[in-house]
Amino acid sequence: MPTVLRRKIKNELEPLIDTIMRVKDNQSFSYQVFKENAIEFHRRNKRAWEIYRAVSELKRSPHQNEKQESLKKLFAYLGRAESLGVTLIDMAVLLLIANGYDFHIESERMPRIRHAFTFKDIERVSTTAKLNFLRDHNMRTLSKMVDTKLRNMIAHLSFTIDDQGTIINERGRIIDIDSKLQASRNIMYQTLLALGSCGFLKFVERQVEKRKSVGKKKN
Repeated sequence: MPTVLRRKIKNELEPLIDTIMRVKDNQSFSYQVFKENAIEFHRRNKRAWEIYRAVSELKRSPHQNEKQESLKKLFAYLGRAESLGVTLIDMAVLLLIANGYDFHIESERMPRIRHAFTFKDIERVSTTAKLNFLRDHNMRTLSKMVDTKLRNMIAHLSFTIDDQGTIINERGRIIDIDSKLQASRNIMYQTLLALGSCGFLKFVERQVEKRKSVGKKKN
């Protein structure tokens, strides 16, 4: 199953990454922006992993009672979604943008509607809008990175937990949080492996090292 999932993700990512890697005009605006996004991805991914590990440790903390265990699992899911999940979703959106797909955002300044290019541009856009963008451009596997209904349920505290630890949403449906956690772990981990096998993570490392060497020369 993990291998099948990774193959599906790789099939969605590889054509986009290959197109960028084959760019001959390395001084073009889009390529320069993408290099900056790669460096920013390195920073955000590092921070996201710190949070991911922290919330995973929360889930493994000493057992208290079933109700509290379920609550810890819920917030572990939210932490994963808002850290590593959003970072990977944003990178996928930026890969599409680098390949010429327009992602429009509303601005407080004129013009009101403008094109997004960077992590900062899209950080205030809802996760649902980003996932819809991925789905609309045939990245259907990656568009399942985060269950936004579950994410919103947790964030808005729209659930109850009985004494046996059963999680119930506002519609009275039982939430299997263990399977949701496993699914989120699988897709996030396999996405990172796919990014590695496509050569993207090495590209990121090269850009980070180049930036460090430029900084040393200036000093």
